[in-house]
Amino acid sequence: MPSRSAGKSWVALVAAAAGLSAAVGISSSRSESGRPPGETNAREEVRSTGAETERSVRERLQTKATVAYKKRPLQDVVDELATRAGVNWWIDRTALGDESIPLDTPLDVPELSNVTVETALEMILPDLGLAWYVQGDILRITTRTEEGDVSVTRVYDVRRLLRAMKVDPADGSRMFTQATLGLGMGLAWTQGPPPSPRAVPPEARRLVELIDPPFGSADAYGNLLAVRASPSHQEEIAALLDALTEVATAPPGVKPRIARPATYPFAEDEVVRQALDGRVSVEWREKPLGAALAELFENTGVRHRIDRNSFEAESIPLDVPVDLVQRNISRGTALELALEPLGLSAIVRHGFVVVATMLIAEEQFESVVYDVRDLVIDDDLQSLIGFIENEAPGHWWGDGLLVGWINALPPGLLVIRQTQESHAGIAELLAEMREKQAPNAEEKRDPDEIVTRQHQLPAFADAERIALAVREFVAPNSWEGADGSRLRAVGNVLVVRQSRKVQQQVEDFLRDLEATSARNWGWSGGGLGGLSGGGFFDVGRHEVPAVAPTIERSPRSRAK
Repeated sequence: MPSRSAGKSWVALVAAAAGLSAAVGISSSRSESGRPPGETNAREEVRSTGAETERSVRERLQTKATVAYKKRPLQDVVDELATRAGVNWWIDRTALGDESIPLDTPLDVPELSNVTVETALEMILPDLGLAWYVQGDILRITTRTEEGDVSVTRVYDVRRLLRAMKVDPADGSRMFTQATLGLGMGLAWTQGPPPSPRAVPPEARRLVELIDPPFGSADAYGNLLAVRASPSHQEEIAALLDALTEVATAPPGVKPRIARPATYPFAEDEVVRQALDGRVSVEWREKPLGAALAELFENTGVRHRIDRNSFEAESIPLDVPVDLVQRNISRGTALELALEPLGLSAIVRHGFVVVATMLIAEEQFESVVYDVRDLVIDDDLQSLIGFIENEAPGHWWGDGLLVGWINALPPGLLVIRQTQESHAGIAELLAEMREKQAPNAEEKRDPDEIVTRQHQLPAFADAERIALAVREFVAPNSWEGADGSRLRAVGNVLVVRQSRKVQQQVEDFLRDLEATSARNWGWSGGGLGGLSGGGFFDVGRHEVPAVAPTIERSPRSRAK
């Protein structure tokens, strides 16, 4: 899923993307019915026997192999790879037929040396517009379109993550995704009667909003999170929950974690990063792309591929000539300078440098969890989110384009879904902030400093009654004091002039009021922030210190 921005080095891109078997039960070449394995009728699908069975199949797909094919039929290639891994397989003949992809489509696959069967599938199938997934004990091959339409339900135990997300209000470090909350007002009822009131912890609602709707539909029950989504999205959701748990339970300062399955070859990506950091001199004059890539990565251990499907879609020849003459530059920079004039880009995937059109590269989104507890000033996480959206490369708003997004969870984590190139810019921006602008203990705001904050209410909210409730239940003896504390309802806006300490208590009270209202009245679509926005009030978006200088900031483009 998008962004074309120059100036960011390939080395930074790869650094952002990098992170971190024996075959069992070889399947028979023919089923008991006498049909080859791929000839099963679609109605005879094997039902899932649970996550453990699917995990076992995924483990077998980590079997290493060296493969190369010349004019081999698609069905034979799938059969050979599945047999090497010792798994049963099934091809969705109907879906392939709908997109005019014959089972005997000839495949030309340059040698893939010592790769897992999973990596081989990832390198081969996308060229045909195909996808794979595991359901039950079957490796299934279908079209990308059809895979996206398949829905499966998974239940995740998120108790460790929920515990890590519980933040003591007394420590003044509650983090929220958006400044806007729901309070159960102004939100749409679900079709039919209102749902029965059900207590869902605020932390669990935050996880639901993180997943629903970007990945699928989600619901929470106690420590369980149920998700209905496509198989590929389920893989990303599971990896994202693991990444969140790891970062949330670690001490502040943990490195960003890319949400990829545990089987992903992070170490091979690291080999790519180190090689692209090396220095080279190149003299390419009308040199075919394949030959240029072979020269660039000679003796480095880096494997490279060309995304044939994307080249064909834009009528770019595979041997498009490359022109570049440079001395003593990094391999990553050389690659960037050579590809950009051709409308091409490169991404790191499964230990390969994959060259594709910019259009395809800008559709390859990945989710990364960032720990920003050390960067948030005065608990105003929303300002940090806005700063990243303004200053980091990438499309954050629609213009007919796929866009990235930022979501946040306590105790100060950002989940950012963007392209590899954008993640490189984000990592660079956060590194500079830590070096030059990060707050330290001495710079923490005075909790007794008087500031003014405005909280936006929906037009139909009874602002006067809400103001009375705040006066009664939040620091009741502190209003109308000599220090100038005030609380006023102005139209549908609450204006609160109070100490930072009491301001936090006001926000906590309003959030608790919102959560209780949502449970008792059964509203849908609200909750604590999330991507949908809207709702009850606007936390700290408009804060004016008692005495503060005026700072003018020039507008910046919101899509780079």
